This record gives sequence, C-alpha cells and structure tokens, in this order.
Amino acid sequence: MKTPLLKLYPRKAVDAFAEDLENFAARLSGFRSDERPQKTAAPESKDRIIHDAALICYADTVVDRTSGKKPLVLLRDFLHRYRIPDRLNILHILPFFPWDTDRGFSVTDYYRVHPDYGSWTDLANLRPYVSLMFDFVINHASIQNPLVQSALIERHLAPDDPRYARFAPFKDFVIAFSNEEKPSAETLKRLVRPRATPVLTPYAVFEKRDGSLFATLGFSEKTLPGKDAGRRGTGWVWTTFSRPPHPDGSMATRQVDLNFRNPAVLFEAIKILFHYVGKGASLIRLDAVAYIWKNIASTSIHESETHILIRILRGILKRVFPETRLVAEVNEPQDQILPYLGTKARRECDLVYQFSHFPLALYGVLTGNGRPYIRWLKSLGPFGGRQFITILGSHDGMGLKPAHGWLTPDQVDALVDILVREHGALPNYAELPGGKKIVYEVCATPWNLINNPKNNDSETLCRSRYLAVVALGFLVRGVPAFYLNGLIGAENAPVDTLDENRSINRQRFDAGWLFEQLDGGSRRMKDVMEGILNLLEIRRKEPAFDPRAPAAEPVSITNPRVVCSWMYTRSKRSGILACISVSKSIESVRLPPEAVAAGILWKDLLGGKTFSVNAKGRLLLELDPYQTLWLKPLRMRTQKSLP
Repeated sequence: MKTPLLKLYPRKAVDAFAEDLENFAARLSGFRSDERPQKTAAPESKDRIIHDAALICYADTVVDRTSGKKPLVLLRDFLHRYRIPDRLNILHILPFFPWDTDRGFSVTDYYRVHPDYGSWTDLANLRPYVSLMFDFVINHASIQNPLVQSALIERHLAPDDPRYARFAPFKDFVIAFSNEEKPSAETLKRLVRPRATPVLTPYAVFEKRDGSLFATLGFSEKTLPGKDAGRRGTGWVWTTFSRPPHPDGSMATRQVDLNFRNPAVLFEAIKILFHYVGKGASLIRLDAVAYIWKNIASTSIHESETHILIRILRGILKRVFPETRLVAEVNEPQDQILPYLGTKARRECDLVYQFSHFPLALYGVLTGNGRPYIRWLKSLGPFGGRQFITILGSHDGMGLKPAHGWLTPDQVDALVDILVREHGALPNYAELPGGKKIVYEVCATPWNLINNPKNNDSETLCRSRYLAVVALGFLVRGVPAFYLNGLIGAENAPVDTLDENRSINRQRFDAGWLFEQLDGGSRRMKDVMEGILNLLEIRRKEPAFDPRAPAAEPVSITNPRVVCSWMYTRSKRSGILACISVSKSIESVRLPPEAVAAGILWKDLLGGKTFSVNAKGRLLLELDPYQTLWLKPLRMRTQKSLP
C-alpha cells in the first residue's frame, strides 16, 4: 500500500499514515458482526436469473406530516406495498445525513442520520430486502461540518494560543488562501468548471465575546447571527460547486472542497467508508469524485492523482470487505468515465454511473432519429457495458456533456431548445476553460423531459414514449437505475415553489396521496410504474438480459426511426431481438434474412403476438408509435451459435 501513497505524499507522511492505518485496522478486528452488511433475504430459485436493478430516492421522498412516521419507515412501506424489491433489488438512498443545502449534498456530519428522516435502525430494517447504496460526498463538505470549521479556524490561530491544539489536527483539511496568496484570475481560467460561478469563495473567521470561534462564507458582518462577535481573519476557500448569491446579496455557497493533498484527509475518508459499510452499505457511490485532486495550473478534473487515490481507497476497503462495491459518479462523456474502472492490474471502482443513454434516447424520441443512439450502442461492443449503472432519470438535471461526441453541437442546442421552450425544463450553466458559459444540464422530471406537457398527446402515447426510453436503456448491459420520480411518472414541481432549478424534480410526496395515486387515483402514475416493473420482471427471467452476456449488437436496417438490436445469451446460441420505435407514427421494418436466421417463428415477450418469417426469409414488422418488441425465436433453425 505504501507504493501508491508515495506517489502522492512524502515518505515521512506515508510512514505516519501506515502506522495510523495499522492501529485503525487493529480496532476493526472487533468489528461487530451485526454491523456487517447483510445479503438480501429470500434467495431466488435456481431457474431465475438475478439481474441487479436500482431504485434511487431521497430518504424523505415519501413523507407524512400528520402521522409522525419517519420518512425512512414510510420508504419501507412504499417498497413493500408495491413489491419493489422483487424487481429493483438495490436501493440507492441519496445523502441522508444532516445537511444545509443542495438537498443533502452539503453534509454537516458524515456520521449521523438526519433526525428528521429516521435512524440507523430504520436503515438497518431495509437491509433484509434490498442491497443499500450510500453516497459518500467525498469532494466537499458543508461550511458547518466540523472538518471545515476546524480547518478554517486553525488558519487564524497562533500556535501558542491555548485553543490551537484543538484545531491543529485539521490543518490544511481544505484548500484556502490568504488575500495575498489568492491565485490570479488568469491562472484559474485553466480550470474545468462545473458551474458558472467563481471557484474561490471568500470566508471569514469570527470570535465571539466568550472566546469561541466560527467560520462563515462571506466577509460581511451581515452573515453574523448577532452583534457579539468580531472578525478575526479572512481569506479565500476552494468551492468547486459554488452558487450565485441570494437575491439579497447574501452568500448561497455552502460546500467547501476537502484537500486530499493532506494524507490526514485521506485517512478521514477511509474512516467514513468503513463507517458506512458497518452501517449496512453494500455499495458506496463516490460523489463528484473526478474533482477530488486539484492542480491549480491544470483543469483539476480527472487528474492522475485522483485515480491513485481511488486505487488506495479500494485496496484498503476490499481487504476487509471484499464484497463491497465502489461506484464512481462522473457526469462526463463516456471515454472519460471508463478510466475510473481502472485496469486488470490496477483496479479502481467496480461500477461507473453511465449518463449517455438518457440524453441520446431522449433525442431519439423527440426527433424521431435513432441513429445517434445506435452509433453509441455500437461503441459498447468491446466493453460490453457490464460495469455501467445506466441512469434512467436523475435527481439532478439531465447532464449534456455525456451526449457530446454522439450528438453534434447543433443537435445538442436543438435538444436544449425543445426542452426549455416546450417542456418547461430549466437550464443550468457551467464555464469552460477560458470563461465561455454553456448549458451543462436541463432540469425537469424524467416524465416532463420525455413528454411535452403543452401538447395534446394521449396518455397512451405518452406512456409508450416514456417506456421506449426505458426499453432502450435495457439494451445496455449492467445495472439500470430509476429515480423514484421517474418510476412513478411524476410531473414537474410548480416553478414558483422552487429554491433552485433542480428542485423542480426533488419533490416530497405525501404518503397518503402517493399511495392513492399509485393504487389507481392517477391512471398515468399507476400505468407508468406497472409498465416499468413489468419490463424489469421479464428482464429478470430472460437469459438474454444476463449482464455477463455479450454487448448488444445493433441490426442494420434502413428505417432510422426504429432501433433494432440483438441481445444474445452468454452462449450466443439464443437471444432476444429488440425492436424499439422512436417515432410518433406507425413504422414498418424489414429485417433481412441474416438478422432473423435463428428462427422461423417469433414471439413478442411483451404483447404475446407471434410473427413468422416470410418465404424470402425476411421478417416484416409494423410497430405502433413508440412500441417496443422483445422478439424471441420459438422454432430454431439451428442450434449453432447465432451470427
């Protein structure tokens, strides 16, 4: 373990780190067995194939303001009521820790459950039914987090101050500068910015009359809770995910980046990881991990040191808990996320979030052009996509970076224009090196991104369009992941209720209302959820969707409004021919003999209809608007491997 550490830190620091780690490991030898993550209950019968699929939600997505039931208890009720774990066996609960902004991603305490949500016991009660994924917000913490508070206060205390010893262990836990040390604007222009706001945010440390100290973001005394404190010092701190000021001019930024150039920060990260595993996490998502290492004279994204850090975290974690899976959240183009899996010799994360599917599928159904999606699908051949968590709707906005390279700049602009002008989506901006602003995401619920609320399309047509996007995602090997709002087909929150654009898709649903709608009060919500769960049920049973099977192999057809692809079994002796329309009209498809050589009679697993190959060996299909066919050969021509 020392070898990769020596690539990041001086030998003296590495020796001290190794000693601390050894002492920490000794304490872990008494790790209570009841805190270890448990496997899911009710093992599947041997004739069923288990395919992982994930549900993403906030701890407080389902609430009840009258009964007093905690949201984590209500979440369990929701899972049971609709038999969700039968189809979605991974539950990714977005940050459920105490927080102050960004709906949980500005963590004030890494080690506690937010008391409004429930308790660690409530989380443990979910473990027998689903595998739990926790978020490790590894890049940054809230200004109120003790790690950040202590680091900023330490900068403004003299070593001979009696209070210094308390804060000294947190020296350099954040990246901060005095006014004189602040990097020039020209230097900072080299950075890749995920936001259009400055990366450096002013901070101030204040001292109260009783001698206590606290840090705030912003220089002004207006940030003080009272008039009994004086400003002790100021500076600038690194905030990758800074925010524009509030309308009254007060500071909205709360998230301060941690400084992994300090090995003590890495050690703290290891303690947090082990804490999460001890509390039941089978998977841990590393949030915004691409930004954790900063080189000021560089772009400060995807730095080589970041990959070394991930290998270190993985190596230490896997020694104690080899079954725990690390997941990289990197909302970037595909060629930039694959390195986070590492290589056979240098493994990094077990899975990576794959964001390309959703904007490309969305472009297909909104324009009737499936060619960009097919082109992308073909690129997965050598890789297979087996280590993807394919996002079928997100709690954030829909990122556009992952579409670049597959859509032209004009196509991306056209997609943004459609979504903002017609679908009610809200744009968020980022800044490229050099200062140019771009739209990096558009915010709306998955339902409203896919379906224009202003048109008069029938509910049936809207549902078919929605499920077509889902079915396209099942062409990718790996783990499909559904945000709860997307699972139920929720519509946008009213714009006049939002504190930020992303909140349009971050509703809290009253349990009584939600259950009533899903039980039939809303035909749309009930049908959307049942439609998705039905697709998942068939996927679980069919060997052609085995995540270990070869990558999907698109079939060449002349109609660009239909996506056709073979999903082979592991042996490649059978499979499913998936045909998905991205058109609002009825579409005809003529599949050539080489594409349907496997059989002369085919059955659609979704609708039950059968299709016969004609005398010329062709299969002629007519698809309704946005229809999905999963065709399985009933009479095999040959038992040899398929082409």
